[in-house]
Amino acid sequence: MILFFAAGLFRAPAARAQEADADKPKTTTVPALTLTAAAAADQCETDKAKPATSGEPQAKASKAANQQQEAMQQSIAAAQEAYQKEKHEMQERLKKDPLWRPSHEQVAVIKMEGDAQGREIHSFCRDKEGNLLICLAGRAPNMVESLFGKVATDRGSIVKVSPDGKTLRTWKLAIEPQAICLAADSAIYVGGSGKLCKLDYDGKVLASVDSAATASLPPLPEVKKEPALTGAEAEAAKTAKLKAIAEAQKKMQEAVADYQKIAREAAKDLKPNDEAAMEAYQSKLREPIEKLQETQMKFAELSVTPEQRAMQQRMQRERMLTITGMAVSERDLFFVCSSAQGFGFDVWRTDRDFAHAKKVVEHLAGCCGQMDVQSSGGDLWVAHNSRHKVEHYNRDGKKVGSFGKTDRTSADGFGGCCEPKNLRFTAGDLLFACESGPPTCVKRFSKDGKFLGVALIAPWDSGCVRVTTEYDAAKDRFYVLNSGERTIHVFAKKAGAKDSPETASLTTPSSLN
Repeated sequence: MILFFAAGLFRAPAARAQEADADKPKTTTVPALTLTAAAAADQCETDKAKPATSGEPQAKASKAANQQQEAMQQSIAAAQEAYQKEKHEMQERLKKDPLWRPSHEQVAVIKMEGDAQGREIHSFCRDKEGNLLICLAGRAPNMVESLFGKVATDRGSIVKVSPDGKTLRTWKLAIEPQAICLAADSAIYVGGSGKLCKLDYDGKVLASVDSAATASLPPLPEVKKEPALTGAEAEAAKTAKLKAIAEAQKKMQEAVADYQKIAREAAKDLKPNDEAAMEAYQSKLREPIEKLQETQMKFAELSVTPEQRAMQQRMQRERMLTITGMAVSERDLFFVCSSAQGFGFDVWRTDRDFAHAKKVVEHLAGCCGQMDVQSSGGDLWVAHNSRHKVEHYNRDGKKVGSFGKTDRTSADGFGGCCEPKNLRFTAGDLLFACESGPPTCVKRFSKDGKFLGVALIAPWDSGCVRVTTEYDAAKDRFYVLNSGERTIHVFAKKAGAKDSPETASLTTPSSLN
């Protein structure tokens, strides 16, 4: 098993440094790295398979492995308890802070109907009539189908739903729809599974192409079952494999130690909200992270069968085909997907007919498979969640500016492990930053980063997931995705709340163009 933690490595020490008391000396500790529960189980099986040495009974080795698992489970339980306690304390603090008083409250919940009920909602946007265009997942291939490269025939659909939750139309697609946006001329752009589609306003597919990002992906591996060995040949192969696993584990531990040492030294130069220092920190960590990932991959390859390895590679490739965000301007289409190398994200730009593809931003640090982009004034805006920043780029990928800070208490900061998750613009160029939290919330900012208040706090704990948000200026209502329950929640202005600044312009939100 591979321990994927690149995003955490990129931000954890920095976040602690930024949250430290400014009057105290800045110290940063690097957390010890452990195997996941699944990886630990694999290692236990490996330990059990090793021949006893120096007269050590097999039962003793098995007992040690069980103790290791119990200690890990206790550690996980303690971390969960501490998290729940911290969350409760934070909620109590927020209740007392007037800046955290939201202007909107939940008034309805939209659930999918019929066969669509229970399927994953990847994202959604609003059309020119105020209806929701929802990216609905199809039936995912099971483990056996995935192993042999087979895909389900039901790839997914776009479901048009009225503001009150009534299903109006369903458009079946040949791709898994993962991201969607609407152009000013009402052309609909959909991305997913390495494909880009253009639809007219009635759902007719006008064009469909492979995204330019797929060209740099590795080919799908062949699934070959190796012949079983017997006798002395089998014993020799087993001994060689155990030796190789031990060597790979040693190199992985050495890489962990190297990373921790470099991270501790690099963190000494970190300063709160100092972007230049953060970039220097990231640069110093890139090489040890890549080395560590390489050793983890090697260890994982030795710890699984060829069939399991092929399945993991196919799943990894499927992850790299995922399109996490799309945005369209008057002349360009932007989309974001996983980098072909490493675990970051890249933003690509094409024209409105999918030609002249160009990678404009690369190596974005995102967590939990999330990276969202929006366009305003022809430029690109990124929810750089592992940096706790909203970043502004021109259409060619040159950074124009950014705002945001790590803060789990102040209303104008971004809390959680990696926020904000999603962005939306209004016609008046106000920006909504959506956080999965805790708490799950939507905040208002001006285009230059001035905090304008909390729009809503959701009555659920979503976890580290997507929180697509849309805004209806005419009705002063928000629509927010609850990924865990696969529902969309409607928020209206509270009685007695001040008029929302975004209602000054009652046209279709520019988040859709």
